[in-house]
Amino acid sequence: MKVHRWGVGEITLKSSKTYRDPVRDVDLGVVFVSPAGRELTRRAVWDGEERWLARVEVPEAGRWKWSSHCSNEGNSGLNEKGGEFDVAEYSGTNPVYLHGPLTVSADGRRFVHADGTPFFWMFDTAVTPATVGIRLSTTFVVISNTCLRSVSVSD
Repeated sequence: MKVHRWGVGEITLKSSKTYRDPVRDVDLGVVFVSPAGRELTRRAVWDGEERWLARVEVPEAGRWKWSSHCSNEGNSGLNEKGGEFDVAEYSGTNPVYLHGPLTVSADGRRFVHADGTPFFWMFDTAVTPATVGIRLSTTFVVISNTCLRSVSVSD
């Protein structure tokens, strides 16, 4: 698995048993442990047939470990499995991958990224051309101007 910081890591497990109703008959959790020792527990979801998936957003670069725990302890494909994967630093320009997802600041007054970097929310309303009789060529000008102003949210 290849994943970068703030990206999503995905573990796929294959059940050694077939269940009539997998969603109700099985409870599968996966514990992900960061290089610093922080544990993130995620429930796995049934992906059809005998496949199960567990996903985690990885906020830290380095070697991660994971282990699974199944309600059916006799299922050798799901219970007590484990492994490791490496998470690289992100090298692009996407602010969410550089600074982490958005959250509310400690004082509850603004949005910030997970690392505390401020998020400037500039909002603009996009009007559907058909509802107000605007020509398509004018719509492209409006969209271009919105992009040039670095609007982060549009409606």
